[in-house]
Amino acid sequence: MPNIIIDSFSVLCQPGGIGCTFGLAFLMAFAAKSKRMKTLGRLSIVPAIFGINEPLLFGIPIMLNPLLFIPYVLNPIICTSLSYISIALGITPRLTGTTVNWTMPQIVSGFLAQGIPTAILQVVLIAITTLIWFPFFRIVDRQIVKEEYITD
Repeated sequence: MPNIIIDSFSVLCQPGGIGCTFGLAFLMAFAAKSKRMKTLGRLSIVPAIFGINEPLLFGIPIMLNPLLFIPYVLNPIICTSLSYISIALGITPRLTGTTVNWTMPQIVSGFLAQGIPTAILQVVLIAITTLIWFPFFRIVDRQIVKEEYITD
């Protein structure tokens, strides 16, 4: 394939849905100290595997939180850039042109798009986006813990 950006390239751009929120769902489910964040993370991790992140977008909410808006916008840019560079440098092979449904689970979609190297790239992208989400998640989690403490 002569082109890097084709239909199946989208499986690399946003792991976990718009804003690359799979890492955030994982952090909320397993690292949150607040009861609300932990519950929402557990409810949203399975949909996030399939690229559905509306429980996070409107549950935290990300849409009304300027602090969480930063990684929400930054992560897709980083994932798209790293994926393009990885393919352009030959680290990951060019995609075959197979159209993969956007609701296909992460890592499986990468494997179907090109094979094991693309699935590994998805794992790396998920790890990077989780690290980017982490400091913002910690700040919001602390704020919610204080709110819960006051109301209890």
